[in-house]
Amino acid sequence: MRSACIPANASQPFTFPINSTDPNAQYYFYMHFAEIQVLEANQSREFNIYINQTFMAGPYSPTNLSAETFYSTSAFGAGLISLVRTANSTLPPILNAIELYTVKEFLRLQTVDTEVDAILNIKSMYGLKKNWQGDPCTPQDFLWEGLNCTYDDSSSARIVSLNLSSSGLTGGIPLYIQNLTRLEYLDLSNNSLTGPVPDFLSRLQSLTLLNLNDNSLNGSVPAELVERSRNGLALSVEGNSNLCAKASCVKKKKKNTVIPVVASVVSVAFLVTVVAILWRIRKRKSLGMNE
Repeated sequence: MRSACIPANASQPFTFPINSTDPNAQYYFYMHFAEIQVLEANQSREFNIYINQTFMAGPYSPTNLSAETFYSTSAFGAGLISLVRTANSTLPPILNAIELYTVKEFLRLQTVDTEVDAILNIKSMYGLKKNWQGDPCTPQDFLWEGLNCTYDDSSSARIVSLNLSSSGLTGGIPLYIQNLTRLEYLDLSNNSLTGPVPDFLSRLQSLTLLNLNDNSLNGSVPAELVERSRNGLALSVEGNSNLCAKASCVKKKKKNTVIPVVASVVSVAFLVTVVAILWRIRKRKSLGMNE
């Protein structure tokens, strides 16, 4: 923005031809302006902006050393962008930078809405500094980093793999993951995740790999996940010192829930017995006094 262009002929419009071999091509543009000259009292720079001879904005005078941007709000076809000097201007139009974008048609259906919401919520929850913009899965050449998707010409793209290993994650494993119902591969290893391993992970029926290594998770791994790990699920939980992945952890937990119930039943039975004995003693005394 510290440099700029002016037309070779100061009395002529500043024009930019947009040529395309595709007659159906559509474009958007961003133009950036800043006055970089110190204008004299008798000098002025003012111009209008046209797209294919259709007025877009103006009259406009750039602000000294302060960038301003004009952009098209709707797509337009190939043709001509023109900056036309007004009758009151003593100086030609100026342009510091221009960006031109072409509209690309998606040949595939975009990602399922619930999965888009889920992945964006995960990004927000962890404050991920990833360049995740647009649609997660389409176009396929611009697939989001850490994701993999499956495609079907007749239905929307689905997220099947999420790799957030070594991403600086903190806090718990997010409930949003349960909305990625086609997930086959989930790698959350080498982060600082805390809390338990949630039960909903065992309900991801397509999951074939779950890597939770090297976090700070605690408690016990859900019994369903332990069982699935014996039937094909690649489950990795090493490096979580307070996490137990053995079936015995689940059994021990179940026994502990029975003890208070048994203890309370014994206490009630003991209390009833004591009351009965005291009642009988009192009754005998009462009979003796009557005699």
